[in-house]
Amino acid sequence: MLVILLIIYGNPITMVLPLITIGMSVVVAQRLVAIAGLAGLGIANQSIIFMSGMMVGAGTDYAVFLISRYHDYLRQGADSDQAVKKALTSIGKVIAASAATVAITFLGMVFTQLGILKTVGPMLGISVAVVFFAAVTLLPALMVLTGRRGWIAPRRDLTRRFWRSSGVHIVRRPKTHLLASALVLVILAGCAGLARYNYDDRKTLPASVESSIGYAALDKHFPSNLIIPEYLFIQSSTDLRTPKALADLEQMVQRVSQVPGVAMVRGITRPAGRSLEQARTSWQAGEVGSKLDEGSKQIAVHTGDIDKLAGGANLMASKLGDVRAQVNRAISTVGGLIDALAYLQDLLGGNRVLGELEGAEKLIGSMRALGDTIDADASFVANNTEWASPVLGALDSSPMCTADPACASARTELQRLVTARDDGTLAKISELARQLQATRAVQTLAATVSGLRGALATVIRAMGSLGMSSPGGVRSKINLVNKGVNDLADGSRQLAEGVQLLVDQVKKMGFGLGEASAFLLAMKDTATTPAMAGFYIPPELLSYATGESVKAETMPSEYRDLLGGLNVDQLKKVAAAFISPDGHSIRYLIQTDLNPFSTAAMDQIDAITAAARGAQPNTALADAKVSVVGLPVVLKDTRDYSDHDLRLIIAMTVCIVLLILIVLLRAIVAPLYLIGSVIVSYLAALGIGVIVFQFLLGQEMHWSIPGLTFVILVAVGADYNMLLISRLREEAVLGVRSGVIRTVASTGGVITAAGLIMAASMYGLVFASLGSVVQGAFVLGTGLLLDTFLVRTVTVPAIAVLVGQANWWLPSSWRPATWWPLGRRRGRAQRTKRKPLLPKEEEEQSPPDDDDLIGLWLHDGLRL
Repeated sequence: MLVILLIIYGNPITMVLPLITIGMSVVVAQRLVAIAGLAGLGIANQSIIFMSGMMVGAGTDYAVFLISRYHDYLRQGADSDQAVKKALTSIGKVIAASAATVAITFLGMVFTQLGILKTVGPMLGISVAVVFFAAVTLLPALMVLTGRRGWIAPRRDLTRRFWRSSGVHIVRRPKTHLLASALVLVILAGCAGLARYNYDDRKTLPASVESSIGYAALDKHFPSNLIIPEYLFIQSSTDLRTPKALADLEQMVQRVSQVPGVAMVRGITRPAGRSLEQARTSWQAGEVGSKLDEGSKQIAVHTGDIDKLAGGANLMASKLGDVRAQVNRAISTVGGLIDALAYLQDLLGGNRVLGELEGAEKLIGSMRALGDTIDADASFVANNTEWASPVLGALDSSPMCTADPACASARTELQRLVTARDDGTLAKISELARQLQATRAVQTLAATVSGLRGALATVIRAMGSLGMSSPGGVRSKINLVNKGVNDLADGSRQLAEGVQLLVDQVKKMGFGLGEASAFLLAMKDTATTPAMAGFYIPPELLSYATGESVKAETMPSEYRDLLGGLNVDQLKKVAAAFISPDGHSIRYLIQTDLNPFSTAAMDQIDAITAAARGAQPNTALADAKVSVVGLPVVLKDTRDYSDHDLRLIIAMTVCIVLLILIVLLRAIVAPLYLIGSVIVSYLAALGIGVIVFQFLLGQEMHWSIPGLTFVILVAVGADYNMLLISRLREEAVLGVRSGVIRTVASTGGVITAAGLIMAASMYGLVFASLGSVVQGAFVLGTGLLLDTFLVRTVTVPAIAVLVGQANWWLPSSWRPATWWPLGRRRGRAQRTKRKPLLPKEEEEQSPPDDDDLIGLWLHDGLRL
């Protein structure tokens, strides 16, 4: 910048004046910004950088405008003080309009939503206001002090002839110049539409800093979607720790996992990134099928044993039938024995009968015969009671006999018979028989009767101990035994038939289990997709995993092993990571195949959200709030807010610049095409940035570049527009064509100098460390050069020539001096203007030809 100032003015003191003004302005502005920060106004990291660049550029422009106009008046013969006064009066309104445009635009950025724009805008507005006041107060004072001593006298204008010649060429062929310049601008502006914006602020840092080195190492070994996570967040008013809610959640994340670009979704229902195999109902059905298959195989293996069971039951029934026949025969013999004992008891039951028998010889014979009968029967009973023990054992083990009161009573009586055999009762009966047989005729009847009475008493006592105190009772009990044996035999036959039926049914069940097992195992093998498999986690497992009172050791083993590689303690850790303590909020980790900083990842957010919300209706999640959180979401919101803010900035800037131009020029048409030229110039500068950084260097443009560069380029472009068009309005008294020649000749060098100085100040920021600052500085510097050498010196003059007097058209209703700013003063100024050299009628009849223009050029050159 110093070199450019020295080349322009050729005077070190003239060069120093703008530097003093800018330096003091920067110091004051930084203090004011610091005070604003203490008052609560946010300050962005880039504020100081952009403040410095903006103040240097704007301050230099204002100084160049004022000093150049001051030199013009000195060349016209005015003294230094008068030249300062006239220059400030003439160019002051342009500087004021320019500063107002920039400052108001920057201050209006407080209404944006992005923090960087909301904080940078007011800071830059304060800076522009400070540098404006310095340009119209401090700089004129310095010019007065140095001008009186001749220290800032103008040098010979070396570029005026070049710019006059350029103006002549533009006036000669305005369409050619307009088409050529417009073609260049449109092509460059079209490249702006190819811009791809980068939202990764890591790339704005130098590669040598530690954070960049660390991220580079991570990117080398791990996918970026693992380093920078993204979450699906579900929040409900009800507890989501239920099997139904988890099944609905699994269906939701299954839809999310099918979104293009989503690599994996992890969470409570899929810790490993896929649906839990053990929680699928098809897998659980397959496990049941496996158990059924094992049962079917066991039945097939033990078919022989089952057949043996049936054979054993039939054999037992046959044997019990034989036992029943033996029991029936024994019962008849026992009945005879009971009859004999009853007869003997009746015979010897009293003293009277015995007394009568003492003399009866006949009785002895009967007694001998009875003894023979009793001995034979007792021997038969003793020899045929071996069956009683196994029958009694079978009855004891038979639940059917226990359930039947008659069989149970018969079993009791049979027990007594076995006891009589085992404790010697039958032996005593045999002894009685031997006593009867031993009776002799020679014996005395008394001795015989006495012996019989003793033996009979012994038998009666023994039978009494067995509950057979009366012959009738004994017979009834024997009948009960007979009935019980018959029931046992019949029951065993029924049991055998039932066992055979059971064996047949078990064989059929084994075949059916095989078919069911094959079906369930086929379901397990084929129904593997989540849509076919279903989802179910037992409540017991949920209760433990979510921190309730169930203990792991009290849970069934199938629940503890439900998750395969994860035991319930590991599941508890998973639940703690993905489920809130109250169970109302659940999150899922989403891994994508996309770079989380890319615009594709931002666009994917809407697809993920739509997929998740599409799974909500008619589920336990119907009233839940579903959202996606993570860096891509932050960047997406940043992009959305940036686009919104850019539209706001464009509308606000265009309106402010247009309004100020209308007020300054008191016209409608010229401000319209001036605004259009500024916008096209901005797009062309952005297109050059895309070509250099994106196409040549392989860098995407930082997302903040469009907003910041638009404000600065439009505001600065408005400066040059205001200087150019206000001078054209003054020079157009001789006609627009001659006015264009005069304006280009007088302002070409000034605009070029100001543009070069501000572009140089912006290019100085190219050596900054932050990549976003480098890109912004390059776009700004290039845009300023483009605006300086093409738009303001070719495009705008060519348009002005083609539009002609319509440049100054204004509706008549807008002309009253009662409200129009500067109306009265401007009216007085018009009365003091020079009369045109050509009659108005001649000027309006037809544009002058080339010879007239050359003559006019020579005339103006001699006069000026």
